[in-house]
Amino acid sequence: MKRHALGIDGAMEAGRADGPPVRSGNVSMIPPNIQPYEAAAATGRSAPSSSGSAKAQRNDWQKTAAIAVAIWLGGWFLGYSALWPLYSVLHVLSWLLQFTPFASVADWWSKGGPVPDVYPAANELKIPSSQVGRYIESYVQSYGDAALIFAAHDGYAQLVEGLLLNKELGYGDLIDAADESGHTALLYSSGRGFPQVTSALLKGGAEPDAPKQGKDGRGLASLMEAAGTGHRNIVTLLLQANATVDLRDEQGNTALMHPLDIN
Repeated sequence: MKRHALGIDGAMEAGRADGPPVRSGNVSMIPPNIQPYEAAAATGRSAPSSSGSAKAQRNDWQKTAAIAVAIWLGGWFLGYSALWPLYSVLHVLSWLLQFTPFASVADWWSKGGPVPDVYPAANELKIPSSQVGRYIESYVQSYGDAALIFAAHDGYAQLVEGLLLNKELGYGDLIDAADESGHTALLYSSGRGFPQVTSALLKGGAEPDAPKQGKDGRGLASLMEAAGTGHRNIVTLLLQANATVDLRDEQGNTALMHPLDIN
């Protein structure tokens, strides 16, 4: 039996005879240009407008402001002053400026005059009357000649009064003594805003114009310290004790000029 090879053209002719018409021509092997699938856009939706974006940004700012206010009120409720965030920032900055290269920047910034020391907000402390004697003995044993300075720094008016009233202890003769940083007891109480401690020191004979000691003191006095840190009640006590209103530091600044240095 003889096999006949049937070409493409023959097969197409056979297809015409035996069945439905067959389309003739060459078959392209190049794949069609297929576009990626894209879902139809949902009806009724539109791209976010610029006004919607601005509204979202405004909401974010409002949330941030609300959190900041809540933190500030929380600190105020815990007993800190209304400006405690500012004092915290200044305290951190003063710590950073102790290191190079920041230290040289601090020296340049403050060369116009001594800047009042800004301490964290604190309150004077009250000791039960029955324990005052024990506290005095503890401070004398722990700090020696500096007991009065530490008591003033810590805000214990009862200890300051007790140390000064006990003539045998001799702290009346050390009332204007300074610690290693050059601060007297009155400078500490003035800068930290302790009116009872300040009053006890002034009644005990503290010199209201006694300046900060050492090379970094540069003539900073208690009235400048109190004015520069915003303690108006301390300023009043010092003026009543005849502190010199127009006393000038080594750069010629008076107490009236010192608030300008930190505000």
